[in-house]
Amino acid sequence: MQFVVVIPARYASSRLPGKALAEIAGKPMVVHVADRARESGAAEVIVATDDGRILDAVGRHGHAAMMTRAEHASGTDRIAEVAVQRGWSGQQIIVNVQGGRAAYCTGADPCRRTTARRSCRCGDRHSLSRDP
Repeated sequence: MQFVVVIPARYASSRLPGKALAEIAGKPMVVHVADRARESGAAEVIVATDDGRILDAVGRHGHAAMMTRAEHASGTDRIAEVAVQRGWSGQQIIVNVQGGRAAYCTGADPCRRTTARRSCRCGDRHSLSRDP
């Protein structure tokens, strides 16, 4: 079954402005998230943003991004705008992947990068989130 991934990412985070562009191992956090989403087998991966800096950073790293309106109350609203812009039917499976939830192995072991709160082959759990 085909699915698409949309990653809502905004610059004006109330807790940590610019979090999506925080550099980790030479790339913005949102790019790491898009890299992992691309590995999922999704038919498409799109970053949905209201900020040109995020749009540019994502594009420079070879990922698709779309501008959305700034007044959205949630990432889900941002994704709904993308769905309308793309003309997706109500049958389209859309996976919402949070742009500020990158997880990534940083140890010397050649472990596989994974999504948030999943274990890497090295056996360690890695999450860049401050959530418990």
